[in-house]
Parts: sequence; C-alpha cells; structure tokens
Amino acid sequence: MRYLKSQGYLIEVISSPWYGTNRFAFADEISNGGIFSNEFFRALAGATPLRILEPLMIRDLAQGELRNFERLAQSPTLRKPKFVFCHFLIPHDPYLFTADGRIKRYVRADAYWTRGEKEWKDMNGYVEQTLFAAKKTADTLKKVLDSYPTDQKPVILVQSDHGANVFGTGARSLRQAILNAYYFPDQSTAQLSPNISPVNSFRVVLNHFFEKKLDLLHNKSTYTTDGI
Repeated sequence: MRYLKSQGYLIEVISSPWYGTNRFAFADEISNGGIFSNEFFRALAGATPLRILEPLMIRDLAQGELRNFERLAQSPTLRKPKFVFCHFLIPHDPYLFTADGRIKRYVRADAYWTRGEKEWKDMNGYVEQTLFAAKKTADTLKKVLDSYPTDQKPVILVQSDHGANVFGTGARSLRQAILNAYYFPDQSTAQLSPNISPVNSFRVVLNHFFEKKLDLLHNKSTYTTDGI
C-alpha cells in the first residue's frame, strides 16, 4: 500500500466484522460495519443474558455484509487511481443467508468464537451461504466492471484466506484449498501459473502493470494444528 500511495492512489478499505480489517495505516477511507460487528461483544453477549439481543445481532451482521457489497459496487471512480480492499465474512460462519439471499432468523451470532468445529459441520448452512456469496460476488463485480469504460477496466483479485475448517481425513487439503481468481484487463496470463499462491499475487500485479522487477517466491502452503 505504501508504494501505491506514492503513486497517487487513493486507498479505500471496506472492512468486515473480523477485527483484522479495521486497522489500515495507509487507508484514506475506511467503511466499518454495524454496532454488532465487534467479535468480542458477540462472544460476550452469547455467554450472558445479552443473548436476548441475538436476533438483532444476526440481522445487523447480515445487513453489514449486504452494505459491503453495495459499497464495493459503488467504489469505482475515474477521478484518480484507487486501490480498494474489501473483506467479507461470508461464506464463513455464522451462516446468515439462505442460498437465495434471505436472512436467517435462528442463528448463533457468537458461533465463530464459541462453537468452532461444530459450526463447520453444518454443511447445509455452509453450502447455502457459499451459493449466495458466489452469486452476490459475481453480480457485484459485474457492476464494478460495467462502471468503467472499455479502455480503463480495473485489475481485480478475488481471494479467500482459507478453505473449509473441517477435521479428520482430508482436513489439510480442504483447509488449504482457496479461491484465487484474477481479472487482468489486458487478458495477460503469462505470470499466472496454475499453482500460484497469494504470496505472489501482488508481485505479479506490480511486475506486470507497474513494470517492477520483483522476484516471485516459492508457492507453498504451511499447515499447522497449533492453537486449534
């Protein structure tokens, strides 16, 4: 981000309920979630009489995700170059949406903190939310692309930070299997190998579009059970 700032880029961050997306030293604009987006507050509420507010929390979380899709769709600008970082909690639990985008009423809002493995075993909830997330993402990115003239299309990266958090046989390969998709307006794929990992994503972008000469790192993934 420091390099992009030096090149005159505006840095916009559209944050999610995950705390790691709320602090960006180089951000010019940060869009935060609703009042129940704080993970600690949700965990506290889930362990106290404040659980009575859970239906409100669920709706607030779901509406926050929908607002972020709207913010992303409205982010294009031709005034000056812009880098937009947008993070979504879905399709991660809690499973807020049905496949057709309806907000569920009976969901544990503190699932991320308190239920872990049990929550990931709700495969129907995971699949439904994944179907909704995939369609909503595709629709939103189409709006983004349609906002730019043909000769000024943006570079787009769509990545997940991890795969399904399942346990037992196949856990490692499923955990490390991620979505890692690229849209380059010039359709160049010379540096996009089939096994490219996120460690090289921005190296490829900077090399190709900014004529940098960064060495590509070894594409590898490390799996650990420490702390789980």
